[in-house]
Amino acid sequence: MIEHPQPIISPLVVAAATITPAPDLSPGETVQPLPTVDQAEAVDQVFTSTPVRHPAATLLGVLTSVALLRDVAVDTFDTSGEDKQAEQDADEDEDADSTD
Repeated sequence: MIEHPQPIISPLVVAAATITPAPDLSPGETVQPLPTVDQAEAVDQVFTSTPVRHPAATLLGVLTSVALLRDVAVDTFDTSGEDKQAEQDADEDEDADSTD
């Protein structure tokens, strides 16, 4: 173990009392009192409770999501319309060349 030649001295920290200044209120504004413990517990219960979910609604949401994702994938990777469009353009070019 390492020994220090001099002891370590830390300054004494004294907590200073803070005074909150009165808020500058415009006419018509009021300061609401802090909620009581019962009120705080009631708010916590309301906002932390998990809602009851119906299994059928969950299943319907999953099926709808899968159907939408499938449609997006089909539209993204489907090239059959592009092939038909390219063939039609080629046919129109050949018809235009044969009439000249």
